Amino acid sequence: TVGQGQTRTIYLNFIGQQPTKRFAQLYIRTNGQNLSGRDTNGVMTEGIFNFGVFGRGQGARLSDNAKGSLPQAIVYPRTNVGDTVRAKLTLVNPGQCDLRLSLSSLEIISGDVKEFFISKRPTTGIDPVTNDLIIPAGSSNNSIEISFTPRNGGSRRAALVLRTNDSTVILPGHTKRGVYYLDLFGTSPMVLTASNLDLGSALIGGTAADQKRGVVYLENTANTPISIIKVLISGADTADFKMDGSNVWPTLPKDLLPGERLDLGIVFAPGSGTPGPRTVKVRLVLSSGDTVDAIVTGVSGTRDLAVGTTTINFDAKSGRVDRRTLTITNIGTLPVTLGMPSISGTTGAFKFGSLPRLVLNAGQTEYLEVTYYGLASGTISSTLTINSDATSGPKLVSLSGTTAKARLGDDDPTQSTNGRHDDPAIGGNVDQNAVSGVSGEVVAGGVALRQSVPNPGQGMVTISYRLAERGEVTLGLYDGAGRLVKVLDAGMRDSGEQVIQVNVSDLASGLYHYNLIANGQHLNRTMQVVK
Repeated sequence: TVGQGQTRTIYLNFIGQQPTKRFAQLYIRTNGQNLSGRDTNGVMTEGIFNFGVFGRGQGARLSDNAKGSLPQAIVYPRTNVGDTVRAKLTLVNPGQCDLRLSLSSLEIISGDVKEFFISKRPTTGIDPVTNDLIIPAGSSNNSIEISFTPRNGGSRRAALVLRTNDSTVILPGHTKRGVYYLDLFGTSPMVLTASNLDLGSALIGGTAADQKRGVVYLENTANTPISIIKVLISGADTADFKMDGSNVWPTLPKDLLPGERLDLGIVFAPGSGTPGPRTVKVRLVLSSGDTVDAIVTGVSGTRDLAVGTTTINFDAKSGRVDRRTLTITNIGTLPVTLGMPSISGTTGAFKFGSLPRLVLNAGQTEYLEVTYYGLASGTISSTLTINSDATSGPKLVSLSGTTAKARLGDDDPTQSTNGRHDDPAIGGNVDQNAVSGVSGEVVAGGVALRQSVPNPGQGMVTISYRLAERGEVTLGLYDGAGRLVKVLDAGMRDSGEQVIQVNVSDLASGLYHYNLIANGQHLNRTMQVVK
């Protein structure tokens, strides 16, 4: 509270968690009547003023050049089996602070780890307490040496873990901030080479059309013939990969002449299990006893939909309309293609709008407006079918409409949008109980539910609703699969405005739906949580 003639100061702290310019937008809501501004939904509101805040952070940079780009992979020359080649790792710090590299975490992982090794480590410029290599701002270091000794022919690869204090280095969802994986590549030209294969995404339990096919390419790069005596698929995910029946493997043993190439067809057909990455190794056993491996990967997924409710009850006076919005959410991990919805049963009184998007990626939600026209008095029922290529099949929503009395004789529910019953421009009557299409709130039967603020949210989120009369309410929060996450508000509430503060910091990122049940009405809104 700022009294007349008084002044208050708000202090903002800037914590430079990342380098370069940082900015945000500050919104302050007051009861001042001499100013107005846009709220977080972009709506001009009296008493709001907002302004931008800016800062600039300084930090270290992990690079191998003065321009600041991330280090490039180390590519070794073609090396005979058993020979050793060495390469120095050059690190440059073009940042403004000391770059720290954890020597305790410096290791080679992921891939042919037995064929790459750290042959030389730093001996100077090391913090004795943390065992970090310190590279001052504007300087470089090339005291780390990585060696490559191929044990088998073909292409070889691994990754070197670099754990630093460069906060700009991150692969969201895969790495921690400051951790960078430097690729190491090497080849041996003396024997058979095999290509790795990424088959992309495939549906769990899908038909042949949902499976993915590809080819592992083999080539004899030696100067003499090579005999393949066995081909094996191994690994924990062996059941999800098999030989492609349309590209049958050759009868073994198979001799490859110098320069000759052979294709092995592979099918990715995940049959069960949870969605996620799948990996197998295609191993070729040679008559010499040597082995050559090709890594085959894929991602198994699901196609599934969820609707916000399976029952919609409409209530309209004769000659008027009641509108509801149905949420359709992709709760699977693969894109889902929506078909044209349909209504069966008593269809004349129910209509639905268009779907702006027919393809929903994982986690996305679409909204379908369903309208009930009050025709003859009484109650009628229909079924709304949401068609798609989801493996769970069509989603069915029961529609029930009740009309208080016979409709007016001059009403025509078949008119176009510009001449609907709820269009006051043509002298029609607007049903005050109908659901509005305003983006900030939905209203039905004297109950209003507003959009959460801010949206997306990551800490405290405000949800408000309004009651025309006192009544019992339940406000629940549901995840994308329709499971109840928590009850936000419940009990008898007086008429008027109700404001709920919700802490969403403990929720995973994604889309959530909140449903208000009050005075016989069901209202839904969607909010997004981000981390």
